[in-house]
Amino acid sequence: MLGLNPWVVAGASGMVSAVLFLIYRTYTGQGMLQTRRENGPRHHLEKGNVPTGTGIIIVILLVLAGIFAWTSTDYGVNSGRIGIYVCWAAAMVGMLGFVDDRRKVTVGSEGLRARYKLPVMVVVGLFLLYLLSTYFAEVRIVVELSGDPMPWPVYAPWWLFYPVGLFIWLGALNGANFTDGLDGLLSCTTLVVLAGVFYALLDGNEPLALPAAVGFGF
Repeated sequence: MLGLNPWVVAGASGMVSAVLFLIYRTYTGQGMLQTRRENGPRHHLEKGNVPTGTGIIIVILLVLAGIFAWTSTDYGVNSGRIGIYVCWAAAMVGMLGFVDDRRKVTVGSEGLRARYKLPVMVVVGLFLLYLLSTYFAEVRIVVELSGDPMPWPVYAPWWLFYPVGLFIWLGALNGANFTDGLDGLLSCTTLVVLAGVFYALLDGNEPLALPAAVGFGF
C-alpha cells in the first residue's frame, strides 16, 4: 500500500470521519432526517432520528486517500495504482448514494429510480475497467520481457475483460444495495466484510489494502 501502514491509515480514517460526522450532524440538523418510509418493517421507523446521507463522509475519505496515495506513487508500473482507482470509483458511486439519500429526504422514500442509477453505475464501472486495463497493458509488457507467467486479467481480451469486470462490479454494488434495503443501515454488515478484508491485507503490500483500511477505519 505504497509503504503506508494499514493501521495508521485506518486510525487516521477513524479520527477524520468522527470529526466530519460531528460537523455533518451539527450543520445538517433536521435537514437530513428521513421522516417518511413508505415500505419495510415498522421498526425501521425508529431510525428516523439517524441522519441519512452520512456516506458522504466515506466519499471524502476515499477521495483524500486516493489523492494522498497518488502523490506518493512512484512513476512506472506500480500496483498501488489499483487501490487508488478503486478509491476514486467507490467515491463516485458513493456520491450517487448521497444524491439518492438526499432525494429520500426531500422527495420521498423511493429516492433515485433505477433507470437513473444504473447508467451511472455502468459508466463508473467502465471507467474503472479502462483505468485497470491501462495498468494491465503496462504490466503485460514487463511480464513478457521477464518471461514470468501472467495472471488472467493481464492477458484477458477486451471483449471478455469488460463484460466480466462489469458483471462483477454491478453485482457487488447491487448486492450491497439489497443488503442495505433489508437492514436499513449497511454499517454492521459492511464492518464485518471490511474487517476480514483488512485483516487479509494487513501487510499493506496489496493494492486493495488502501480502500480496505479507509473503510475499516470509517
